[in-house]
Amino acid sequence: MGANQDGRGVQLARESAGMFVAPTLVRIPNVEVVRETSTLLWCRVGGREFYVPREQLFGDEVRRLGDLGVLVVPDWFARDHDLCW
Repeated sequence: MGANQDGRGVQLARESAGMFVAPTLVRIPNVEVVRETSTLLWCRVGGREFYVPREQLFGDEVRRLGDLGVLVVPDWFARDHDLCW
C-alpha cells in the first residue's frame, strides 16, 4: 500500500496541513465503455460520450472496453464534465 492510499487502495487527496482525505465520489449508472487506451476510458451514458482518465476511476464495474455498469469518479470530475444531473 502506497503512502497516499487507504487500506482499500483508494487514492487520497493531500491537504495543505499534510493530512490525507478521501475524495467525495459520485456514482453514475448505466455507463458503457466504448473505447480505451492505456491511460483513458472513452465512455457513453445517455447518448453522451466522454473520457475518464484511469487514475480517476474508483469503482470496479467500469474498467475496460465493453463494460456496462456504474462509473465511480470524484465529484469534481463529474461536475467538470457535466455528468451530474
